[in-house]
This record gives sequence, structure tokens and C-alpha cells, in this order.
Amino acid sequence: MQRLKTITDSDFVGSEPEFMEVVSRYASRGVLINDELKVAMMEMSSASLYKLPGGGVEEGEEREAAFVREIKEETGYDAVIIEAIGYIDEHK
Repeated sequence: MQRLKTITDSDFVGSEPEFMEVVSRYASRGVLINDELKVAMMEMSSASLYKLPGGGVEEGEEREAAFVREIKEETGYDAVIIEAIGYIDEHK
């Protein structure tokens, strides 16, 4: 799978980018579109930002399974993955 971008907190708050040496957690997020073509976004009220739904990948879990599980937990919807388009390295 192709890396689409590497992001850090600096992409959101304008500070100097800091890149981590060790991965502390893997997550699976994606674009969730309903039958009315509305896109789901999760509000991060503490930072006044929105992010795509999804979350942490548990040990031994595949990224795709983690995404479907997280969508169900966060939105109540049963998601179907149509296409994986890539991944983003997030350093925060």
C-alpha cells in the first residue's frame, strides 16, 4: 500500500515538525460515506478540529478489520471497505 503523506502536529498548529523514532500505536481511519453521499467526520472539540472516523489497531488485528470495528463502535454503522487508497504516517 502506498504512503500518501507524513503529518505531524505542525500541520495543524504551526509548530516545528517533530518526527518520532518509535511507533507507539497503529490506527486505521477512512472515509465513511452513507447512502446520501454524506461523509462522516469526528469532532475533536479540545483542538477545534475534525478527523476521519476510525481508531487503534489491536494486537494481531488486520487494518481493515480494525477500521470496520472502529466504525461500528464510533458511529453504529456496519461499514464495507470498497477500496484501500493508501496510508498516512502520523507523528504526534
